[in-house]
Amino acid sequence: MRPRSRLSVFVACVVVSGAMAQGADPTRPLWGGLEPGPNVVGFRSYWEADLGRTYQRPGIDAAPMPRPILVNVWYPAAGEAGAAMEYGDYLRPDADGRFEALERDLAGYERGIVVAEVFGESAESGAGGEPVGLERLFHTPTGVVRDAPRAPGRFPLVLYHAGYGSSYEDNSVLCEYLASLGYVVVGSTFLRADGSSFNIDAQEGSARDLELLVRVACEEWGAEWEHIGMVGHSGGAHTAVRFVSRPDSPARAIVSLDTTQDYHSFEDKRWYDMVPVALAHIADIDVPLLFVARPHATFRMADRLVAAPRLYLTFRDLEHETFVSHGVLGAEFAGRADAPMVRASYLELCRAIGLFLDAELRGSESAREELRTRWEGAALGLAPVVAITVPVGEGPPAPPVGLDRPPTPREAGALLDAGRADEMERLLRKFAGDPRAAPLFADEFGMAACFQLVHTGDEPGARRLLACYAPKEDEYIRMFRSLARFYGSVGAEETSARFAKVAEVLDEGRGAAGHGGG
Repeated sequence: MRPRSRLSVFVACVVVSGAMAQGADPTRPLWGGLEPGPNVVGFRSYWEADLGRTYQRPGIDAAPMPRPILVNVWYPAAGEAGAAMEYGDYLRPDADGRFEALERDLAGYERGIVVAEVFGESAESGAGGEPVGLERLFHTPTGVVRDAPRAPGRFPLVLYHAGYGSSYEDNSVLCEYLASLGYVVVGSTFLRADGSSFNIDAQEGSARDLELLVRVACEEWGAEWEHIGMVGHSGGAHTAVRFVSRPDSPARAIVSLDTTQDYHSFEDKRWYDMVPVALAHIADIDVPLLFVARPHATFRMADRLVAAPRLYLTFRDLEHETFVSHGVLGAEFAGRADAPMVRASYLELCRAIGLFLDAELRGSESAREELRTRWEGAALGLAPVVAITVPVGEGPPAPPVGLDRPPTPREAGALLDAGRADEMERLLRKFAGDPRAAPLFADEFGMAACFQLVHTGDEPGARRLLACYAPKEDEYIRMFRSLARFYGSVGAEETSARFAKVAEVLDEGRGAAGHGGG
């Protein structure tokens, strides 16, 4: 995040204290203008122990302990609204004498994540070295009443899984909102199974934690076994895809928030913890899927999950970190000029997720119809939200022929998959400067296209395509080299070598084919 003036920090503090966005409900300042559902929302945070597994932090815990699983549950509450919980209380689960040291260390870790994701390294420091506004944020009321009695009856269940390096409350606004609509929402820390860090496990450890959370939610919080959805962001989206890939998965609808694989070809193996699993279980993934990404997404993996009905939403004004409420707050605290558009897009995302879950878990035809018509007429590269519906049985789009408009990113991906880099180059040059082609000139799209062509043997095509992204040729090559160094430093030699090869190929032929626009 860029450095901010004292004025912007002051404005951010005022924002958090109650004027977050035009039309904001003063009782829910962190929600902006998001309209709540009919339910008062309760929240509880406590520990369960999985006696069938052990957990130990190497060099810290003296002996193995039962696997600790934090249960964060947002739920429809009974009666009138009580005093709202302060935001900082999200980092204070009910004390549990079994895990005292873990609780203390986890609280420090989660606090550090909030500082990093909401305030950034360049935030102005106040007393004690913490960012100006941190305590004000922690004392801001949320949209929940802690430990409120739960409403009678049974409710659909939504599992929430945060991403790599994030904190368990990073999307609290969405979780609160879904509970107000009448869902039980359950999340956790999903601690790395080997105890090496507080980062998410995202593998078998997460899957088994999810299974326990489902049982607890259904037995203790009125959730319905037959109506279970899951929302995951980034690494949590990877986990959601793997979770629904299990033949015995209880999930009946999945929301994937920016897996980051959505922009890349299968030749880029950074996502090989997820892609092969999904493609090996296509027949098992037969529940509705909502994939949400940025406009340059090609949705290659999603397009191959043909047993499932799919909805793809792309948001022009969201970045990877602003698909969750932490990132939206970060944009506002930084005083970014686009913060109002980011907030508006995030609120639309929350509404879209609510509609999708209402349609698929509750069978609401009105929600299904609104999803079908809400973004009708949205134009590629111009609209804030673009929706693509893909029915069961439909795979990737066919490579387009004779286009008189820019190809969509999915169509451009189909051209590359079909070995038609020359046609892709022609279209990039033809539509350079056309606002509708903006997704095709996104840096990530250009880099991914060059990467794919190198690794499918079309090195000349990669060089020609690179020239369409001038004057960013040097920048792209530097980025590939930087990625090669990073993956080499963490021992991922094959991935490092792949990035190094792309940099070498592009550098050898740089500028040889002339320059296009963009």
